[in-house]
Amino acid sequence: MIPSLYPPPALPADPLGQRFLQIFGTYLWESLAAPNTPGTTWRTLPYPMRPRVLWQNWQNPTQLVGVRFGHQTTYGLLDIDAGSPYCNPQAIVDICAALETIGITRTLLVRSSFSQGVHLYFPLEESVPTFDLAVAVEQCLKAQEFTLAGGILEIFPNAKTYGIQIKIEYNGHRLPLQPCSGSCLLDDTLNPIGDNLEPFLRDWKTAAASQDWELLQAALPRAREARKQEQCQRSLSPITEAWKADLERDLSQGWTGRGQTNYLLRTIACYGIVFEEIEEFEALTAYIVDAAIRLPGYRSYCSHQHEIHKRAGEWARCALKLYWPAGSRCKTKRLDQKTINSQRAEDAQQRIQKAVKQLQES
Repeated sequence: MIPSLYPPPALPADPLGQRFLQIFGTYLWESLAAPNTPGTTWRTLPYPMRPRVLWQNWQNPTQLVGVRFGHQTTYGLLDIDAGSPYCNPQAIVDICAALETIGITRTLLVRSSFSQGVHLYFPLEESVPTFDLAVAVEQCLKAQEFTLAGGILEIFPNAKTYGIQIKIEYNGHRLPLQPCSGSCLLDDTLNPIGDNLEPFLRDWKTAAASQDWELLQAALPRAREARKQEQCQRSLSPITEAWKADLERDLSQGWTGRGQTNYLLRTIACYGIVFEEIEEFEALTAYIVDAAIRLPGYRSYCSHQHEIHKRAGEWARCALKLYWPAGSRCKTKRLDQKTINSQRAEDAQQRIQKAVKQLQES
């Protein structure tokens, strides 16, 4: 018998760790890590984290860890920051009521960190296509007129675009209930009820088994088809498509030497606004950072790695004044006809006065 080229990874001996990794350890490419300090900066690992290492890091009170989504997922979550208008019990009840329309009937409330933000998890008993779940939740919340944006209400997995030249990963999220991270379970009134992993996993299993699976399975393909129709309606012109392809080819080469950071950050910002339709400053900054550190040659040639977030923010602010999403109206305010006529009249008067002066002098 020929051994498999991809044998299943070894799991930790702790049964709790095994159950935890069955949920959060199925896709460990480009995992996230950060020191557990105030104002910490997350970094993307350039290699896949091993499940047992992930479990050890999760237990380490000095280390924060996060993961992304693969092609299939058994959960999703909503991220609600402390300053969001939805970070209150009534708003979360309204959000849960909206999710019920696509079959998500049970959720878990978790405080994400000491920042007092909230993660609303929705476990699933079986895996589903990640993109289908992302667009279904997005369309569901938009239909109920919830505002979707970073810092207000953010969906994980996100409805990402498909990268042709560069593989685009789903956005990553921090793992729940890490020791000394401030993460804990919440009741319906957003009061802490403990940070023990055992009840979290028990409630997770109950919630997963309680979803309206028939309704959810019907909602997912409908959402994907609706997304496809929407994209067809917003199809780009051949010239815009050529520009998009040129940007992707350019970015795929990344850094090839020193002194290219400004050029590449501006190109990423342009792509993010025009083709990813990112018009919010914080979201665009995060997009630029994430895309930059994954480009070839970043670690070898980028001399601004220590301040990449600062530089990305500068280019995000600049690019938002220069570009707008493809297919939308130009941001530049057009002068009304009255203003244009006034300027033309003023120019004509100045030319006449200049001509008269020249005649008088001659």
